[in-house]
Amino acid sequence: MDRFRGLKNEQIMVVENDRTIRETVVAALNRMGCHIKGFESAEEGLAEIQKHHFGVIISDLRLPGMDGLAFFREMSTLGGHAVKILITGYADNEMVSAAREVNVDSVLEKPFTLEYLFTVLEEKIAGRGTSSGISEGAFASDGNAPTMSQRSEKTKGG
Repeated sequence: MDRFRGLKNEQIMVVENDRTIRETVVAALNRMGCHIKGFESAEEGLAEIQKHHFGVIISDLRLPGMDGLAFFREMSTLGGHAVKILITGYADNEMVSAAREVNVDSVLEKPFTLEYLFTVLEEKIAGRGTSSGISEGAFASDGNAPTMSQRSEKTKGG
């Protein structure tokens, strides 16, 4: 996928309790040349952020323990200016407003395609430092291509 070469060498964290989704995203981004780590919980992710810098953080909304919004809120107190992507099967206006408050750069609604995720990541990485929150059209999914839910039964875990 030479098309997404802007992702190469990015330091990316994925926090997702659905093992199939987490492993699929981690494997796909690894093939793109990213340095990527996956975690099942926000608490595990926060512990790693204290030891390692990530340029991009992708988190599910619904996680065991701390949810994705609380994770991003807590992460911001630790400093750093990572691109923040929230993925969820429960997107609504109230949740998107809450995501804006914690400076989430994009909300992706499940199911989404890997290609759509890569496109959003590349756009947000290219605009790093110039974003003023969730961009117009960032709250979307691309239903035209095979989705991750076709690899794993869609769960309402996030």
